[in-house]
Amino acid sequence: MPIKPYPVVKIDSYTSLKLAITHLNKVHGISKIAFIRGNVDNNYFIDRYKGYVDGLKENGISFDERLVAGPIEFSSAIFDRKNTRKGLSLLIDERKLVPGKDFQAIISVTESTTLYIFEYFKEKGIRVPEDVAIISYDNSSVGRFENPKPTAMILPFEGQSSYGFDLLMDRIAGKQVQIENALPGTLEINMSCGCKEKSLELAYSTKHYAFEEGKKAKKGVADDFSYDEVNRGIINSLLEELDQASKNSDVIMNTIGTRTGDVLSAIVEEITSDKRDRALHLLEELIHFYADNMVPFQTLQNFLSLARELYIPHISDMGTLNKLENIFHQLRTKISNMVSYYEGKKTAAQERNSSNLNEFLRILASKYTFDDTIQVFEEWAHLVRISEVYAVLYDEPQTYTFLDPLPQKAQVLFGVNHEKRIVLNENNRWFNPQEILPSFIMERLDLTNMVIMPLVSNHQHIGYVCFLNGPDDRVLYAAVREQLANTLQSSILLKEHQDDMERSSKALVNLQQKAEVITHSTESINSLIQAINSAMNDISQSVKSISHDITRVSDESRTVVKVTDEANRFVNELNGHAKEINEVTKLIGDITEKTKVLSINARIEAARAGVSGKGFAVVATEISDLSHQTDESTQRISEMIREMQSGSSNTSASMSQIHSIIRMINDLTESINEKIEAHLQATENIVGQLSEASEGSSQIYSAISQLKR
Repeated sequence: MPIKPYPVVKIDSYTSLKLAITHLNKVHGISKIAFIRGNVDNNYFIDRYKGYVDGLKENGISFDERLVAGPIEFSSAIFDRKNTRKGLSLLIDERKLVPGKDFQAIISVTESTTLYIFEYFKEKGIRVPEDVAIISYDNSSVGRFENPKPTAMILPFEGQSSYGFDLLMDRIAGKQVQIENALPGTLEINMSCGCKEKSLELAYSTKHYAFEEGKKAKKGVADDFSYDEVNRGIINSLLEELDQASKNSDVIMNTIGTRTGDVLSAIVEEITSDKRDRALHLLEELIHFYADNMVPFQTLQNFLSLARELYIPHISDMGTLNKLENIFHQLRTKISNMVSYYEGKKTAAQERNSSNLNEFLRILASKYTFDDTIQVFEEWAHLVRISEVYAVLYDEPQTYTFLDPLPQKAQVLFGVNHEKRIVLNENNRWFNPQEILPSFIMERLDLTNMVIMPLVSNHQHIGYVCFLNGPDDRVLYAAVREQLANTLQSSILLKEHQDDMERSSKALVNLQQKAEVITHSTESINSLIQAINSAMNDISQSVKSISHDITRVSDESRTVVKVTDEANRFVNELNGHAKEINEVTKLIGDITEKTKVLSINARIEAARAGVSGKGFAVVATEISDLSHQTDESTQRISEMIREMQSGSSNTSASMSQIHSIIRMINDLTESINEKIEAHLQATENIVGQLSEASEGSSQIYSAISQLKR
């Protein structure tokens, strides 16, 4: 996939498919070529379909839409088989195209689908290549087992890797490199297109048999030919190939060598004598041994091809050569049938595994706790061919970015093997994530087959999962990994929610306890508020009564002030009259003094007159007495006036003082009355607020009572 502006090395599927069209048309004269088309969003499949269309055009063949099945979605082995058969059924059953007549060749967009075309044609009795020629993509180990061996378009994926590496080194060295680079595929000619196998062409070539001049051909095997020596070379080549392909034990390799030698000896016996089917029986046992020990079947096909190619050059008799061809044809057919059998078993196992996997993922998706997740793995891991698995969680999950540094701490959440749960983290031990697994686990593990995948859910990198000693099936691991990540993420969120709920529950219990205290306090407060409210009502009534009394006092004070003012005015008037009386008294006193003088004078005159003045003397005496009495009365009046004036002055002073006091009392009474009015208004406000508080307190009490329940 191009990532601009970086250089890219692309596999050119387009060119290889045009080569296949050209080969079928030019070499075999085929113009009716069917095509099973793949996904419309896959770049490889798009190029291959374009190569099919353009290949027809370049060879002068008209495009016939009826010969194209698809587009068909290809994703996995199980679905590829189903969809391939669906595509063939579309061509043959629905469109009523007759193989060999309406189409003489068929090309599929992938190799795996080609194998299912072989399977379908065998079921329908359609011969390859006699009825329909087949060209496949790639020539993998599975494809080589087919009989006839598929002609295939080979795509240089290894060349792509090395080419890409060379481009990288050139860029590092500062060289200019081409941005768009393409590697075209090639066409490997085999028998499914109708061509003869190369070795068979060589066998019938006179050029290949260069016997010495004058030497006559002999029946059977040439005198200088040793089967034992050739067989040892075949066995050594086979074991060398196996050694490179897989790491098997010495016991298995020795057994393969011994049994292969037995098959070769049986082949030689059948070639040189009339014995039959022993090689077939021994080969069948060897196939079972390969299957039981997971040895690649590809080597069996290579083994037969090598033996055949080494035997043929030394056989000069055509009868023996035909016998050899017949034996190897039977052996190759046996391999093809046995491989089909094992592939069928594998497919059935895959279907079972797929069913188990789907059920496993469904159950895993329904779990929301760590313990339930562990239990699912205990019960289902072996059913989906996971023999041992470890789930690791980070201390602090982070937003996932490729090549981010690992967190500082991780812990093993669980480990499950095929026997039982492994309790790994009972003491909540943490370790450095860069160690993959803690040392006490690593010490007992066989790490020859470990797959490590990150656990990423909703862009959160929460940990990783380690699969040990399981199938070489990354799709299965990826599916399990993805669902496990989502389940664990849900478990983490649920755990956090439960912790929050537990904290909330504890807080609620604490709140309820406090609510009990608050309830009692509220009850007391409510009672106090009601008591205060009642008391304030009483105070309000008392204040109103006092205000009424003070109003009356104020009114009386004003009356007293008025009376006092009148009394003070009267005393002042009396004081004035007293002064006037005092003046009159003084006048009387003056008259009295004069009367006294007159009396004295009268007496003197009476004495002068003698007897004739006796009467006058009596008058003088009476006047004198009267004067004396008047004087005493005047003095007494003066004293009384003085006392009255003194009392009047004191009364006037007291009245002034009383007047001032009463006026001050009146002023104070008015001030008190104003303050009482304000206090009364405040009391009424307090009473109203206490009523509201009492109602609110009742509501609080009711709410807290409900909270307690």
